[in-house]
Amino acid sequence: MVESRDALAIAREAVAIGAGMLESARPGVVRLKGDRDYVTELDLEIERTVQAYLAAATPEFGFLEEETAGHRAGSEYRWVLDPIDGTSNFVHGIPLCASP
Repeated sequence: MVESRDALAIAREAVAIGAGMLESARPGVVRLKGDRDYVTELDLEIERTVQAYLAAATPEFGFLEEETAGHRAGSEYRWVLDPIDGTSNFVHGIPLCASP
């Protein structure tokens, strides 16, 4: 089992991975998933990349993912992934967004 201090280090690395991807990329294909709720190609790419990293680092953890609506239950602990918080801002070129 992953110790809490190790989980924090793993979470920080996941944030660095997602932030690095957000920092150097464009949205790609943009789709509406609600009235004013967007999902971008980059959202999906960040979610896949960060999820793969976390799954390898903490295979005993579950997931709840915003964009793919994926989840892996049956675990005491769960990562909650929102690949780009502020996707609407990101799509419109407003630099008030974060990942993951």
